[in-house]
Amino acid sequence: FERQLEIDPFHDSAHKFLGWALERDDRPEEAEAAYRRQLELFPLDSYTAEALGELLEEEDRCEEAIPVLRKAIALDDDDWSRLRLARCQLDVGEMDEGLAGLEALGESSTDGRLVGRAAMAAYSHKRYGAALPLFERFRELDPDGGEHELQEAVSRFRSGQREDGISALRELVAERPEDDLAWD
Repeated sequence: FERQLEIDPFHDSAHKFLGWALERDDRPEEAEAAYRRQLELFPLDSYTAEALGELLEEEDRCEEAIPVLRKAIALDDDDWSRLRLARCQLDVGEMDEGLAGLEALGESSTDGRLVGRAAMAAYSHKRYGAALPLFERFRELDPDGGEHELQEAVSRFRSGQREDGISALRELVAERPEDDLAWD
């Protein structure tokens, strides 16, 4: 990609793919610069806006990621960008906006993996009441995906459904004694 940029510094996607390659090579600062250059040249490139927003979120730079993710969503309303935006909003304390974004994803998405991650975002911020319907939606979309059972049971318990939560936790401990869930 660097060779392509030497030949044609205004190539319509070389900066984008250079950023992608640099990111895969664990060179985030250089990847960020390539993505930003691509967006300078081609401000309507939704893929690059999404990639830059994802990179900034992964680097724990949510304040910077939020406007980039909003731009990515305006260009191409992608559920994964919406998830990243909601997680960043939660991370910077914009709880109402972040939780509303997660709730909207739970209602509209048919991607179980995405909804499971949305549930975990609410759960990790101790918003158990918001996490519970997302966990339920995850189970609806992916009935065999049991990776969030413990968090769903805890969310039940902590959101006021104490008996249901305790019952679900007891079942998990009985079903999976090898996981040492008793102390979790």
